[in-house]
Amino acid sequence: MWMYRLIFGLFVVSYSESRRNPLQDYLKSDGTQLVAVTPDSSHLTKSRKLSLAKCAKTCTRSKRLPFTCRSFLYDHKNRKCQWLSFDRTSSGAVSHQNLYYELYQKKDYVRECIVGTDLSEYRVWLGISDLQEDALDRSKRQEVNIAHIICGPEGSSLALLRLAKPAFPADNVHTIQLPVAGCSIPEGTICKMYGWGETKGTGHDEVLKEVNLPIVSNDRCREMHRGIFHITNTKICAGGKKNEGVCERDYGGPLVCQDGEIRVIVGVSVHGRGCARANQPGIFINVPFYTQWIYKVFKYYPNPEIA
Repeated sequence: MWMYRLIFGLFVVSYSESRRNPLQDYLKSDGTQLVAVTPDSSHLTKSRKLSLAKCAKTCTRSKRLPFTCRSFLYDHKNRKCQWLSFDRTSSGAVSHQNLYYELYQKKDYVRECIVGTDLSEYRVWLGISDLQEDALDRSKRQEVNIAHIICGPEGSSLALLRLAKPAFPADNVHTIQLPVAGCSIPEGTICKMYGWGETKGTGHDEVLKEVNLPIVSNDRCREMHRGIFHITNTKICAGGKKNEGVCERDYGGPLVCQDGEIRVIVGVSVHGRGCARANQPGIFINVPFYTQWIYKVFKYYPNPEIA
């Protein structure tokens, strides 16, 4: 097992956020209406009667919208929401005073996770591939406290760990590269997925395992899952062969591709997609989609808000 090459001891992990106020990711402007001076394909809107909380959730996820939502207007009198594909920073958009409206714009910031437990109770182990008490490499592990957890963008299921002290490269602790932002992996590329998960009674549950998985295009992945899952460019798919793939307790494990002599992390496994089923590729968080966010954390952390 190796540490991820994330500067200042930050590590990519899977993280599930607890129930939180959907409005906390927005900047509110009272009595403000935002309109497009010259509407075109970059200035899209959609309206519906909805509660404020549900309006915010829809904008955050953009699941039922034909565009990526960047802000929304809310009319409290008529309980009407209008989602916008633009915000105040967009060219061709102007704001007016209108007492009936409130404008909510997405914040652009890195937030520190609020965790309901004491982080001093947790440790990061590096350089260990066998969790059994009598494992030979157990005595060679590095054990480091966690200083902070930084949540990923809303809906990403990602977080970064900041270690209390640096981890050191060793024979059993190696670095891994981040991918180029926005890069795509060709379909059919064979990559490795690592995890500690369920082996369906075949043993070695506490030993780090690896499996070769072919990359599957998102279009084909969507078809193979029969449209059950919302697979966007924030996800990447791999696998599809029975009994070879993500299973229980593998979640948060890396999907790693080889680029010459360099190993690159391209995915992080996601919970709730079944256990290595035939013709149902595993769904992973698409790390290249979030590379810029990760570097943004490197640059600005510990400043919690970045405008």
